[in-house]
Amino acid sequence: MSKLLKVCGLSRIADLRHAQRCGADFVGLVVEAPGSLRAVTLAEGERLAKLAPGQTVAVVMSEEPHFLRETVRRLHPRALQLHVRRAAELVRELKALCPVWVAVGLPVGGTSEDGQMAAEMHAAVEAGAEMIVLDTCVKGQTGGTGQTCDWGLAARLVAQCPIPVLLAGGICAENAAQALAAVNPAGLDASTRLERRPREKDATKVRTLAALVKGNGPAS
Repeated sequence: MSKLLKVCGLSRIADLRHAQRCGADFVGLVVEAPGSLRAVTLAEGERLAKLAPGQTVAVVMSEEPHFLRETVRRLHPRALQLHVRRAAELVRELKALCPVWVAVGLPVGGTSEDGQMAAEMHAAVEAGAEMIVLDTCVKGQTGGTGQTCDWGLAARLVAQCPIPVLLAGGICAENAAQALAAVNPAGLDASTRLERRPREKDATKVRTLAALVKGNGPAS
């Protein structure tokens, strides 16, 4: 069965085009995020987004309203993905401009304390978020860690979420089938483990993952 696929952390035209050819539903651009190896400037993001109308997801880590509105104005993204503390409040402010996705950070593993994550997820849903992205949180950093999150916790959250959920965090062809079976998300969101080196995707890894997620079996 075909699932949604987002290839994130793109910064090169060649990688974006390849993700599109492989069947990615969404392409993620990390915009103006200090500390991210995969960040692009607003100007770079604008150029890339023009190549993927209807597919671009602008991933942001800022709560500054002017920046968020400027990102929407210049990139015209399919969605704005928030990795911020007051996500629910910002969803209410921004959803009239653009569909908003909210990232919820999960631990690497071994916890049953899922109340906080469930509360964050439900607050985002009630505020009007279109999609939830469950990602790994390591030392306060959500996204870009290359580590898988607690899939047991992720499965419990997916089961109680009334809107689609993407599973992120250390996703690659080697674990995609297991992740889909264990968590049953609407789709997968992959970045770090698709890279040849930071900011450069490995074409074979992207193609192989896309074939698995889209239900085409192993890619040749």
